[in-house]
Amino acid sequence: QRKFASRVQKELENDTFIRDLILVLIVFKSRENISSYEYVRYQYSTYCHLLRKYLLKKYQDARKSNEKYLKLLQIVQDIEVIKQNCIDSIVSNIDYVHASDVMAEIYFLKKQQNCSIDE
Repeated sequence: QRKFASRVQKELENDTFIRDLILVLIVFKSRENISSYEYVRYQYSTYCHLLRKYLLKKYQDARKSNEKYLKLLQIVQDIEVIKQNCIDSIVSNIDYVHASDVMAEIYFLKKQQNCSIDE
């Protein structure tokens, strides 16, 4: 965990703009079963493009900026894996019957439908 945190800190280079873009990418990382998939995907693509353009402007070197871009996207992916592992461990203890619809959508919970059988 410390190695990962050190790697993230190194890649962010105390650049608050890169940090903010990474946070937005984490929020808009595409997930299955969300009601606004196209919107989320569009926002993710937009911020990826903005990050790529910012890095090109900052480094003035296409090769170096592309390497940095790929490293930053890998960090986003790694954070997604860590986040999903945390969610899985927490969700395993949730009573699905009492979860709200929003929680069910965010954490991919399958709520049991209340079915009534007509006699």
